[in-house]
Amino acid sequence: MRNPILVIAAIVDLFANLPYIKDSLKSKTKPNIASWSTWTLINGITIFAALNAGGAINTVILGFTYFVATFSILLIALFKGTRKYTLFDGICQFLAIIGVILWQLSGSPNIALLFVIISGEIAAIPTFKHAYNHPNEETLSSFVIASLVAIVFVLLATTISFASLAVPIDLVIGNGIIAMIIYLRRKKLRLSNQDIA
Repeated sequence: MRNPILVIAAIVDLFANLPYIKDSLKSKTKPNIASWSTWTLINGITIFAALNAGGAINTVILGFTYFVATFSILLIALFKGTRKYTLFDGICQFLAIIGVILWQLSGSPNIALLFVIISGEIAAIPTFKHAYNHPNEETLSSFVIASLVAIVFVLLATTISFASLAVPIDLVIGNGIIAMIIYLRRKKLRLSNQDIA
């Protein structure tokens, strides 16, 4: 019973990215290439690490949906996103890639997943920064839905293990933080504009 629900959740997660993709194509949202390229890489790694860990079908499915989504957004970002790499972006991506290399040397799928999580959070820093500085250039609904879907993947884990739970929990927290930053910053900007008016 769990697998069909996981598949449905995965489909919902894929559709959750449509508003982000639509806004990116209209140049309303400006995806950060540094973040999305690194997320695409580590989502691919997540799939293989979770497969090797065994019993983590929820993480495999979630990794696949995230890979499809991040790769799609990366392609758009190459033409419509934030194309200029700042020194900050370069440092974040360099550290993320170092994390990806280290997991290969570990020989353990769980250590690999740990490095993937660390790399993902490092890669998220430019998006945290962009969401804070330009909240109207990010799509709130995509991050909210992604966080909620990740909660479903946590609840439907087939085993209680690091491989099954670590990545989905990380995605709940990471997407939730970005959503919160966007929401609070937009609210603050609205209040500031009302005060000026």
